[in-house]
Amino acid sequence: MLAVADLAGYIDTWVLRSDGETDEDDDASSDSDFSESEADVEEADDATGSKERWQHTPASTLLPKLPAPPVVLSFAPEASDAPYTLLAVTNVWHILAFNPLEGGLTPWSRRNPSARLPNTIRDTRDLAKGILWQGPRAWIYGVSFLFMLDLSQDLSDPSAASAALTTDSNASALAKAGQKRKRKGAESGAGNRMAIGSL
Repeated sequence: MLAVADLAGYIDTWVLRSDGETDEDDDASSDSDFSESEADVEEADDATGSKERWQHTPASTLLPKLPAPPVVLSFAPEASDAPYTLLAVTNVWHILAFNPLEGGLTPWSRRNPSARLPNTIRDTRDLAKGILWQGPRAWIYGVSFLFMLDLSQDLSDPSAASAALTTDSNASALAKAGQKRKRKGAESGAGNRMAIGSL
């Protein structure tokens, strides 16, 4: 399978198929979808000696548009029981996993929006340069970083962790709320009242 994306965020996919090979998804497409005529295909087959060609997957038109220009597209290693998984990383750190043959997001990507990514990933200014796969784990690397995402597990919600910190700080603030700050002596500074001639 081959995937390409443009700067607007649209993704197209193609599958390398033999002449005798068919797929249920291909039945929905018609011969008018192909840009090459039958004569061109026959000439190309005779010149190369093979009967394989790249066939546009009709479901790729159903893929959602990326929210920003992509910098990395990578397919997960093919498992016998799992469909193709395409991981896309954009220049503003939106990480989305697609099912290109079905034309939609994977369940992991639906459960884990970009807001759930760790702050270290979202705050990174450098662009991703590539992705290495280790089973369901995607190692995203760049010039000065290396991040790992496990697509078999959901991300923890960073707002829950920050809520716990906020609760602790609110408790200490409420303990001090009953106490007023005692001022000692005359204060100086902008906005304070000063006696005439004190300069």
